Amino acid sequence: MKTEKTAESCYGVSWTEDDRILCAINEKIEVWRGTDLQLDRTTGFPEGHATHSAALVGSRLNTTSAFFEENKSVTNCGSLDEPTQTVLHREEDEKSTKITHISANKEYVASVDYVNKTLKVFSSINKEHLFDIQLTGMQRPYGVHLTSDGVLVTDFPGGDLCKYSLSPSDEPLWTCYGLRKPSGIMTDESGFIYVTSTGSHSICFISPEGN
Repeated sequence: MKTEKTAESCYGVSWTEDDRILCAINEKIEVWRGTDLQLDRTTGFPEGHATHSAALVGSRLNTTSAFFEENKSVTNCGSLDEPTQTVLHREEDEKSTKITHISANKEYVASVDYVNKTLKVFSSINKEHLFDIQLTGMQRPYGVHLTSDGVLVTDFPGGDLCKYSLSPSDEPLWTCYGLRKPSGIMTDESGFIYVTSTGSHSICFISPEGN
């Protein structure tokens, strides 16, 4: 195992198509080479941003961040050179961090609003808001990951992993129960699911059917 320290606390991490790693760190994103874990570049954000999550698809950078002083949470679409070029969604609330994690592919961008318990889905092509998925059965939706045939969402305190179709519905296709504080989530090329379990200090390996 190899470990490299980031400059500050890393709130979200994602893998890119060109074998790099994005680390969301307060007012910047660090881009690391996946082959040797060397820092490739740093992208800065305007002062006051606290970046939670980032996903790079091609040249499109999608991020979620919070303005703590203004009590705003924002979903942005841009590039590594201009990360806040387009605002996809903005929420204003005294809790400030309503929007947490994000996932993106060539068709969609999905971000979690844990206060309103919704998953907001945008077009990755024209940046339009398409629809919301209601996460009404969750205590606090947290991690999100788009798959080829749907979207996965973790419920951090509830201990569940749910898969939804990419449509404005509120009923999951299936639910995997009994996880302990599930947070980050990813799939491999075969569709198998990997979930970080904060409560058990482990990574859970789950089948594409949720078993």
